Amino acid sequence: MAASWGSEIGKIVLFGDSLTQQSFDEQGCWGALLASRYARRADILNRGFSGYNTKWGLKILEHSPSSFPSCADLVFIFFGAND
Repeated sequence: MAASWGSEIGKIVLFGDSLTQQSFDEQGCWGALLASRYARRADILNRGFSGYNTKWGLKILEHSPSSFPSCADLVFIFFGAND
């Protein structure tokens, strides 16, 4: 995913529950750390849904595919805290 001038910037999607939603907060911060690490090389898209479990995550994919970018280069899936 190395980008140079004139090339496309990659997309990394974080998809999951409240731990994902809060990944840019001071207490979570792992999303912010990824964004810092991949600065100028990839955009980090946060698709965290507080209170959602695996069942609800699958419903999002089935019924709202536009909320989940198909052009992602890498997808992190984090569910389980609410299962």
